[in-house]
This record gives sequence, structure tokens and C-alpha cells, in this order.
Amino acid sequence: MIVSPTIVLILFLSSVAFAITLFLGIYVLKTNPGNVVNRLYFLITLFLLPWCLGEMFMITALDNEFEIYYQPVFELNNKNVLWVEAILRWHRPERGIISAETFMSVAEQSGLSIPIGEWMLQTACRDMRGWKNSGFSYIPLAVSIPSKQFMQPNFVENVEKTLNEKDLEPRNLKIEINESMVTSNIDRSVDFINSLHKLDVQFVLSEFGTGYSSLIWFKLLPIKIIKLSPLFIKNIQSDPYDITIVKSIIMMANTLGIQVVAEGIENKEQLDFLKSLEEGTIPPIKCDGVQGHFLCEPMKSEDILRFLLRHSS
Repeated sequence: MIVSPTIVLILFLSSVAFAITLFLGIYVLKTNPGNVVNRLYFLITLFLLPWCLGEMFMITALDNEFEIYYQPVFELNNKNVLWVEAILRWHRPERGIISAETFMSVAEQSGLSIPIGEWMLQTACRDMRGWKNSGFSYIPLAVSIPSKQFMQPNFVENVEKTLNEKDLEPRNLKIEINESMVTSNIDRSVDFINSLHKLDVQFVLSEFGTGYSSLIWFKLLPIKIIKLSPLFIKNIQSDPYDITIVKSIIMMANTLGIQVVAEGIENKEQLDFLKSLEEGTIPPIKCDGVQGHFLCEPMKSEDILRFLLRHSS
């Protein structure tokens, strides 16, 4: 388990908050059970308890319940693997596998996203090192970074240290961020991204089109890959607004020399529509990459290695 002063402090505060909240909730209800305010306080207590418990469960999950799965990003036309993306999962014995979207908002609010993000980066780079030792060394790896981890003063230093410890080439690492992370502290974001770019680490701007979508980022930052939000892909074959938005983003990216990946491909119709954009327009509207459950489910480290070895043969 990762033990640090941050984790110890969060665990202590969460435990204290849990105990105090539970005690006060029961106490006020017992002293005057008919009082409306007391009943309301008790209901608020019940509402807060899952949040407190969630923090404590996440801390213990760093020991052996968090897992990383890997999902390939394919070239649109020939299905060559461009890179694989590390995807965080929480394997709770009593609830099964939980996606990161379910618990990372609580982790961000409490500060637990920092040790979770550091664990994820370390583990993903360790797995990439294992693939290299197994004879598969050229596949790039993308890791999504939580907002609070990205804003840590030592973020660049930690990334560089991890790459050196695992003896990995920086050009094989892609760091995935979203627009809101950049806008929360523009000066620091520009500094961090430029510093890592000098090391040859690449950045992927995800959920493009759902945030501020300011084109100034392409002028200020060395970002050469964007991922279209699945919200635009879901009904792309039938919704005229989604069609127009996706076409416009891809045309802009093609003009600027930026790679575009469509995330959330769930059926053949979505895939065929993206292919038709390139084949049926002049100049062609080219979506470079695609990713989604229709193409390939996320896999554990040993399974993705076997998949990559088969796929490359």
C-alpha cells in the first residue's frame, strides 16, 4: 500500500468526520426525536455517511482493489493500434468492478485523487516496462491524469522520475488531460505542458467540444491530439447537430495538423459514418483514430500484451 503523509492525514480526518457525524446524528435524534430540525439533521447525516465511508474505502483500495485495464486506440481504416489507454477500475469484492467515473469526483474533492493518480501512473509505467521486457516495446501508452495531481508543483518532476525509474522513453508516454484542467490555472498548465513536451512527452486533450473549446490552446500549447467526446459520437449517424459539430472539429484539426480520435464507438454504424466522411468529401474529412467497446473491450495487462503480440504478427 502507498503510505504518505497525505494519505495518513486524509484517513485520520475521514475517520474522525465519520465518527463525529454518526455520533451527532444519533444523539440529536435521541434527545428530541419529534423535532423537525433534528430529523432533518439526521437525514443529512445519513446523506454524508456514504461520502465519508467512500473516502476510507478508497484509501484501503490502494492496497489491492484498484486495477488498471488497457484499451487500444485504432487507426480508423486499417485497425493498426496507435496506442493503448490506461483505464482505472475499482474491484470491490461486494460490488464487483466499478468505473472511475463513479468514484473519482469524491476522490478529487477529498484530495485522494493525488495518490490514486500517482499510483496509476506508476503502475501503468511498470506494466509498459513489463511489455518491453516481453519483447513488445514500441506501443505508446496514454494515462489520464486527475486535475489535482496535474496541479501539484512537483508534477513534472514526478513524471520524469517515473520514466527514469522504469527506463522508459518519454516519447512513448501520452498524458491525457481535459480543457477544464488547463483553464483552472493557465500559467502553470502552460509551463507544465511545455516542460514535458521538451522531454518528448505528448499530451492528449480529451472530451474536446464539451468544455471551453478555446482554439487558443492550439496556439499556446504543443497539443497535437484531441479526442472527440462520446456525446457527439452517440447519435452521429442521425443527429444533424452532432454531424455538423464533428465535421467542423475534424476539418479544423486536419487543417492544423492535429490528430483526431473519436471516443465511444459502440456500433458499426458509427464506425461506418466516420469512414464515409473521408471517402465522400473533397478534401477528405479524416478522423485518425477510433476507440470504443465495439472495437475492443478494456483488458488487463497480461491480456493486452497477448492481444498486441497477436495483432502485430
